[in-house]
This record gives sequence, C-alpha cells and structure tokens, in this order.
Amino acid sequence: MPWKILVWWFFTAACLSKTYGQTEQALIIASRSAQTIQVYRPASAEHGVFLNDDYLQPVQIAFDDIHDELYWCGRKGMLSTIERSSIFQPDRQPVYSTVRDVMTMHYDTMSQTLYWSESDQAHLFRLHPGNGSIDTLYSLSSAPESFALDTRAGMLFYGNSHLGLTYTIRYDLETQTEDTLVVNNGFLGSYLVDEMNRRLYIALQSPSSIITMDYQGLNQDTLLEFGYSPMAPQAMALDTKTHDLFWTDIGTDQILRFHFGDAEAVPVTIADNPFGLLLTYLPVTTAINPAPESSIRMYPNPCPTQCLLEVPAEQLPLDYQLVDQRGQILRNGQLTTTSITFYTEDLPPGCYFLVTRSSSARQVIPFIKSH
Repeated sequence: MPWKILVWWFFTAACLSKTYGQTEQALIIASRSAQTIQVYRPASAEHGVFLNDDYLQPVQIAFDDIHDELYWCGRKGMLSTIERSSIFQPDRQPVYSTVRDVMTMHYDTMSQTLYWSESDQAHLFRLHPGNGSIDTLYSLSSAPESFALDTRAGMLFYGNSHLGLTYTIRYDLETQTEDTLVVNNGFLGSYLVDEMNRRLYIALQSPSSIITMDYQGLNQDTLLEFGYSPMAPQAMALDTKTHDLFWTDIGTDQILRFHFGDAEAVPVTIADNPFGLLLTYLPVTTAINPAPESSIRMYPNPCPTQCLLEVPAEQLPLDYQLVDQRGQILRNGQLTTTSITFYTEDLPPGCYFLVTRSSSARQVIPFIKSH
C-alpha cells in the first residue's frame, strides 16, 4: 500500500540521518554471563558498558532508533523482565514481566511497536510504547524459538529445531496463512531480515553456518560455514550502509564481522556469553564506561610470529588447546607460569582460538594470526 511505503521511507530516512555528522557505527551486546549490556564502536575499537547489574542476565535486546531507547530482557529469579531506558541517560523503567522465557525481541520502526515471543506460546506479544498497552497477535502453528519481522513486506519468519533440523515458517501478515519455507541441517540460532533487499538470514549451530535466501526461499547462499567447530553463531546485525554482517558467537565468546565480498569473517571484540546483538549509530561524544577484560591477556593481537600471554597466578596451572575456525585442535599443552611467550610462526594467517581449562572455569581467547 502506498501509505505504508511512504511511512516506511519517512522513518528510514530519520534513522539514516543519524549516520551523518558526528556519529559512528556502534554494536550493542547483551552479555549474559557478565551481566552487562555492552557497547562496542568498531571504528575506534572502544569497548564499554552501558548497563551493569549484578542481578541482571540480559538475553534479548531491541532498539528504538527514533527515540534512542533501548529495550532489554533479563532473567531475574523466576521472572523474565523487559525493561527500557534512554541510551544517553540511563533511567531504567520496567515494562513487562512473565514466568516464561522471552525468546526473541524486535522493535519495528515503522509502527513504533515492540514485539517479542515467549516459550510455549504460539503467538507474538506486542507493546505499544505510546499508551503502554500489551496484546497478542498472529495465531501460529508453534511457539517460535526465534523470529524476524518485516511489516513493510507483510512477512513474519519464525522457526523451531527438532532432531537436529531447523524448520523455517513463513507467515503472511495480510492473509494470516503460513507455509514451511525451508528446512536446514542444524539447530536454530536466530533470524535476521534485510528489509531493503528482502533477504532472510539464518544462523545455525551444530553444524554451524550462516545462510541467506530471498523471501520465497530461493537464491540460497551459504555465506559462512563452520561445521562442528566451537563456533556457534547466535544473534545477527546487518549494516547495509557499510555492507557488514555482524554476529555474536556463544561458542567462542566473540563478536565477528563479515564484509560482503571478503573471503572470511574476522573477530572484532569479545564478550562473555554474548546472546543479544543490535547495530545503530551513536554520537562520537557518547561516553561509555570501560568493559571488563578477560583475566588472561594476549598481546599483540593480531599476532605476527609470537605474542605474550599473561595469566593470573591464582589460575595456574591451566590446560590449553589451540583451535582453528573448523574446530581442529592444532596444539595442546599446559600453562605453568604467569608470563608465557606463545609462538605462532607456523600458523597460516587467519583466526584462531586459545581455549584454556581449569577445574572450575573455561576461557576462550580469540586472536588473529597476521601476515
């Protein structure tokens, strides 16, 4: 309908206007185990914390680009609670609580509406921020583990995993009918839609991959394939301006970037148990608090022929494995001193992981072997 297209272009223009002037690309990350919502600026490599709460375990996040408001959901005891705050002046406001798990959240710019799904509920929930009312909509055939919504195209994509397969369902918002779009090998991580090009992205785990297709399930392409490696892509974010796809990897505790046209993805930062991810543009003057660092330091990173590992004395000794992106173990051993020279001259250029284990903890340190 013409009026819907006009409204969509109005809000899109308002969002894109933030990408000019003194703003820069920013990733907002829900770090579940660290109990923080973090901010990372790829251009300046500045990694900081927006919100830190000893009782918060954030899993899902959504962002209102028009009003610069962040929504997040964390598990607190027996309840999942959705909260809201301005990104510039944190002022937490509870929005909604449920005893069920909140599986996915999405803020639709065109309708200025927050959508989310809950475990064992075969419909979506909807919050109208203007009046605070909450209702349910769309009678679905099953409860979505994840969903992606394109209201301009009138399409909802949702899915579930069963016996190692992911079933993706396409739901037509106008006719309220649905069909199975595609079945893929692997467990469902998440969905993402590119509204401009009408493309659907699916993150899959065990075996791990990121695939894309059009809204009809045609023109499928496997962007990245990791097999049964430690990689486990979860949430995704797309920047159509820079042609970058970002995603969180809960298997290796890192955030990666794939630039369309490149041969492979590269890690950009790390976060502990990073479940949720979204992308926006923030003023360069927005102050953020420094993010917590891994207790094991590795530098320089990228690493040329050797690098230095610094390990807290109380963690020694530590068993370690050097693993490539496919999950192949290239080297193993034990760290016994607080300062260790780690040699990498025998490694081809690319991304690797140093996985350390003790009796009580496991850490994954991603690093790049430079040319």
